Parts: sequence; structure tokens; C-alpha cells
Amino acid sequence: MPDHPAVSRLRPWGLSFKCEHLEIPLEGSPERALARSVIEDDQGRLFILERIGAEHRDRKNAIARTLAALHQSGLTTINPYWPVTEGFLAPVDGDWWQVQPFLKSERLDRASYAEDAWRGQAMAAFLVDLATATRPFPPETPFSLPVYGRRIGRMLEEQEPRAFRELTDVWDYLQSGLFKRYDALPARFVHGDFHPLNILWNSDGIRAVIDWEFCGFKPELYDAALLAGCVGFDAPEYLTRPMLLAFLRDLKKASFAQPASWASFVDLMLAIRIGWLREWLVKKDKDALEQEVVYMQLLRDNIGLLNTRWEIA
Repeated sequence: MPDHPAVSRLRPWGLSFKCEHLEIPLEGSPERALARSVIEDDQGRLFILERIGAEHRDRKNAIARTLAALHQSGLTTINPYWPVTEGFLAPVDGDWWQVQPFLKSERLDRASYAEDAWRGQAMAAFLVDLATATRPFPPETPFSLPVYGRRIGRMLEEQEPRAFRELTDVWDYLQSGLFKRYDALPARFVHGDFHPLNILWNSDGIRAVIDWEFCGFKPELYDAALLAGCVGFDAPEYLTRPMLLAFLRDLKKASFAQPASWASFVDLMLAIRIGWLREWLVKKDKDALEQEVVYMQLLRDNIGLLNTRWEIA
């Protein structure tokens, strides 16, 4: 009987192969890799083995180096990749592969998580720790949301002109406001896709934060604004439930961001939703696109209310 393909793929890390666990579900976004599965070695340890496209090799190596540096600095709520002789990816069978430990976690209950203030506190504490750990990182030119937003706006106008027209007020609001002051917002290294589904949860805290593909220098409240937007997309009423209120309260108590950043917080949350417009366009998910248009209109119409409710105006 021929060896399982994972036998040779694990060899660069000095790992032996016992079996593959196709029945174990993996958290996070599956499109981050060409393929991935849980592998058990002969010591009973579980690992995630991922196949990476050659065009993403450099970016994946950069992310892995960042995670290793963060873990070495004392940020334990991440799951670093295992290194090989050169970098963190190994060429086997004509593809590139990477390995990290599999961490057991509890599934997030999307019907009730917004009531858990402790989750908001845990996420705020993580962002504070991340800001501390990345303070020594040399600054880079921040990601330009205005440039990206205008590009996605043209893409939307070409592919879904009706949806583009329905967002006219949103485009005008961002163009005349946030996009003009965006470059002046304080920036720092951020996760870039920080929300409850990109977290491995224990019963009372964070086991690890995953999916770092969009990490880099962005406005200092980018992670917080993205999280708030994702929570509200699950259900608009979640925007005023205990988890998000505790999250924002703890960030403010920690003096996490400057007043100018807080003044633009809701606008930033609205602008970040442009990335999800692109997601739905690429996936040709018309139902999600229609829901996104309605949600962005709702956010635009309630900016003053949210600023008041969150006490950040």
C-alpha cells in the first residue's frame, strides 16, 4: 500500500505521519489556502497542514515571520507556524506547504455571542497586547482605504450599477468626510481581519487569534471598527449588546487610541464595509450584496445615534 501523501509533506519539519483527520472541522476562512487538513503524528500530536499557491509564498512567509516575532515577544494568544531550514514554507510534490499546531477550541454560538461581555473584554485586551507587542515594529506606509474604496466603487458601478446608485449617499459621505482626513489618522500595526469568527475561543477567553492575511499598518482603530461592522452585519441589534459595549468601553479605558481616531470611528466602520462589497462581487453572492447595501445605508443613517450610544462623539 503506497504511503499517504502527507508522509513526504511533513518530512521537512521532522514530523512522522500517523493519520489524517478529515472529520475535524477547521475554523477561519478556507480560501486562505489551496487545501488544508488536520494531521496526527506518531506521538499523537495534531497539526494543520496547508497547501499554498506559489504566488502567495512570499506573503505567507512574511506573515509567519511576524507571528513568530509576536509569539517571541510574549503574545501567547496566537498560533505561530513551524519553521523549516529556510523560512516557514517547504517545497514538496511541486507545491508549497506550511505547518502549525492544531488547537482545540469551542465553536462560537452566533445566536448568543453578542450577549457575552467577557468576549468583548477579551478582544479588547488582545488588541491592547497586540499594540504593545508591535510598538517596536518599523512603520510602513499605511494601507489606503480611500484608494481601495474608489477602486471597488468603480468595480461595483460596472458590475452592479443599481447597487452602486443605491449607495450614492454613502459614497458622497465618505468622499467628503473620512477619505479627506484618512491620511492624517494615527496608524499602527493591526491584525486586519479581526472579528469573533477569526478567534479560537475557550470557555472563558481567547485561545488564539487566526487568519492574519490582512495584517499591516492601518488606522489604529481599524481592527475595532472592522469588528464592530462584522458584529452589526450578523444582526444590527448586536451593535448595542453587551459584548460590543464592553469591548469599546475597555478600549477607551485603556487609552487605546487618540481622540481624532475615535471621532472617525463610525465613519471608518462604514468605509471598511467596502471590502465586503468586493467579497460579495467576487463570489457573485447577490443576496449578500443586497444585504450589504441595506446595512451600509443603515450605518450611514445612524452615525449620530451610534456615536451617542457608544459615547465616542
